[in-house]
Amino acid sequence: MSTLYAVAQSLPGGTVINTSNLSEDWVGYCTIYGDSAGAFSPLGMYTTEEVIAIGAALGLPVDERMEATGATCVVGIMKGAGIVRVHDVKPIARMCRMTDAILQAD
Repeated sequence: MSTLYAVAQSLPGGTVINTSNLSEDWVGYCTIYGDSAGAFSPLGMYTTEEVIAIGAALGLPVDERMEATGATCVVGIMKGAGIVRVHDVKPIARMCRMTDAILQAD
């Protein structure tokens, strides 16, 4: 995480977003320097059950819900995030580059 903050600091308006949700915070499951570290938490007000319901809206199995992650990253970028941490790096990186291109075109 310190590397992410260092890189974000070097970017104009760089912000680190995290992937922690409300249920993880309530039970102390989140890791301070891992999934809960960040200046913006797009899932922070949702319980685990609600996060699962958001993903289920796609009607796909859990391992095929990359679009939900991508949408969360796009929202983060639109709110100023310069770096996102994800598991499906290649396709999400494409979504992030496209979002950057659209925002720079404005």
